[in-house]
Amino acid sequence: MSKQDITTLRQLLLTSCESYADNTAFLLRDKADVLYNLSYRDFLKDVKAVAAYLDDKVPLEGKVAIFMKNCYEWCLFYFAVAFIGRVVVPLDKDLPFEELENIIEFAEIDA
Repeated sequence: MSKQDITTLRQLLLTSCESYADNTAFLLRDKADVLYNLSYRDFLKDVKAVAAYLDDKVPLEGKVAIFMKNCYEWCLFYFAVAFIGRVVVPLDKDLPFEELENIIEFAEIDA
């Protein structure tokens, strides 16, 4: 697939993970605070697992809010939602409750 053929995040992820499967996608810390590398192959495996779970839970035209600090899981959920073709609505974790409530209502969030 050429760069011109990539029009979705799903295609971008699949192409990148195929091209760079064994390369480091993320540098993470385990529970003992030790750094380790997560490959593109492992990231795609995680994305597919979360996507499979969400695919059964979120309507086809669904919108999924992501409300968490900037971390691996944020990126994982963002790509998982995009992978199944749903709409991602990232929310700023530092917004006041009233603003979050308004955004969620206005965006008609499903999950």
